[in-house]
Amino acid sequence: MVTPEPAKRPRASYRRFRYPDPNGCWQLDGFEVGLDDEAGSKRCVLQVEDDHSRFILASHVARSETAEAAITVVSAAIGRHGAPARFLTDNGTAFNLSRQGKITQLERYLRHLGVEPITGRPRKPTTQGKNERLHQTIQQFLDAHRPIRTSQRLTELIDEFDDYYNTQRAHQALDHPDQTPAESYQAKPKALPGPPTHELATPITPRPTPGPITPGIHRRMKGERAAPTTPTPLAGPTEPSAPTAASTSVTPRSTSAPNSPAKPCTSCSITPPSKSSTPTVSSSAQYPTPGTIPTGGFKVLTIHPRTTRPQ
Repeated sequence: MVTPEPAKRPRASYRRFRYPDPNGCWQLDGFEVGLDDEAGSKRCVLQVEDDHSRFILASHVARSETAEAAITVVSAAIGRHGAPARFLTDNGTAFNLSRQGKITQLERYLRHLGVEPITGRPRKPTTQGKNERLHQTIQQFLDAHRPIRTSQRLTELIDEFDDYYNTQRAHQALDHPDQTPAESYQAKPKALPGPPTHELATPITPRPTPGPITPGIHRRMKGERAAPTTPTPLAGPTEPSAPTAASTSVTPRSTSAPNSPAKPCTSCSITPPSKSSTPTVSSSAQYPTPGTIPTGGFKVLTIHPRTTRPQ
């Protein structure tokens, strides 16, 4: 027996919600419409819908989904029907970015009027399901009236659809099966917004200010040679003393012929060995301690001859 595992959740698992009063919550969303012109232009249609009555409050045709276009259609709806208590959108950059710790121009505008902006969870379009379903209906209406070559013609069709949808078409999701969205919107008292707020409801974490650039750091490109740098002198309490004559004196190298006899050492009384004999040590030779520095300023190299040291 095979256990079914559907890729999508069943419709029975979705939880339906509906605000009890008109203007309790508005929804805003947009969709793209392609024009039938030679350039293949595209336009964005933004619509504001009441959650309780499904009444279309305002529509606007814009070139793209921007914050200015969103404020234009929202201000038109508020000017006609008053401000709502809440305003629901998705997480678009033009609508609501509170989940990213930012605030948009639309959110500032709504909070200034006392409206609470809310948003659905990312990648959960069912939260704005009423507006999504409205877009499917209006897209079918636009496809039936093509070709649409200009933005003006598109705006005329949108206005025609809004009037038909609000006042002539009964909506099956309302309280009565023969009730239109306009009748449902006027049937009950409207909800009111809260007091205007100029502060954000959720604290926004400011971006860290970039610190100063450390001098001397340079990112080299491929094939670029590093620029020569000047070593920084070490800071000390006093200036170094001048070198003494003993520490700076250098014994010149002998320029005698290779076969000339070597000169004896004056500090350790050791006679250097000749080329054909083994080294000899005089009875009065004094061996310095290995590693010590005599008065001459150079380190003595201890030579251990083959003969035994004197007792």
